[in-house]
Amino acid sequence: MRTVTFKNFQKAVIYFLIMYTTFEKDVCSVTISELHVPEVVRNGSESGALLDCLYTLDKQELSKNSGLVVKWFFNRSPNPVYQWIHNQKPQDAGILKGRLKLDYKASNNHSSMYRALKIIKPTIELSGEYKCLVSTYYEEDFMMKTMIVLVPEKRMDFFYSKQDSEKINISCRVEGVFPKPVLFLYKDPSTIDNGPIEEVLINIVETRSGTYNATTSAVFLEASLASLTEFDCELQIPGTFYNKRKTLLYFPDGVESLSSVSGTKLTLPCPVAYIVLFLTYCVTEFNTNVNLF
Repeated sequence: MRTVTFKNFQKAVIYFLIMYTTFEKDVCSVTISELHVPEVVRNGSESGALLDCLYTLDKQELSKNSGLVVKWFFNRSPNPVYQWIHNQKPQDAGILKGRLKLDYKASNNHSSMYRALKIIKPTIELSGEYKCLVSTYYEEDFMMKTMIVLVPEKRMDFFYSKQDSEKINISCRVEGVFPKPVLFLYKDPSTIDNGPIEEVLINIVETRSGTYNATTSAVFLEASLASLTEFDCELQIPGTFYNKRKTLLYFPDGVESLSSVSGTKLTLPCPVAYIVLFLTYCVTEFNTNVNLF
């Protein structure tokens, strides 16, 4: 009769664990390799938004009886907004109910054809975190990413007004923006290392539609401003590459009055002198061309 020593038993246990782990890895594996979620889409985009969840399955889980289910979740809700059970029709729910093209096929493979979300005309309430969960009877895997639905400003105004006889109020206002915007004011922006003005008043209001109106302003003593002072207002939308600038040229009252005096010699640069003849201030704007879509 053969005697089993503790040392032999120990080797047998280690061998069993190695073989079991290898077996589990080989026959019970589902892995999400990539999650494609657009970082930014434009509100109401006619082309929609495509969110795709790429995964791999082992041979056993590729079978029709593997219990394959693909679910999508929104903003960490416990309830899925989309579900596809293998060999059944996909279903939409919650905030995506009626918002998906349910017949969209991401591939012709029977085990992955309905893995993706094809959102029709995304709007701002669909901004948020999306989670793809792929599961079988044996294992599951998930991955998450965020999508922002962008609404550019409906209008952007940059202007100044007299607060009293000694003070000038420089104001910049945007309307109808999403997500919540950030506004920066600059004085003499062409000056090297001249950062944004720090002492500003900021007012941001959420509208009924969910977009934002924002205003930022700064007050200056008129005596502290040169005969010509340049101001910039910059709009940034966090989480996107979208930004826009406007420039305001401020002319004090003294210069304005000189423009109507015949034969008066102005000390401003020639192009500015012609502008002064017609305007007390001039607003120019330019967009930063960013290919977001």
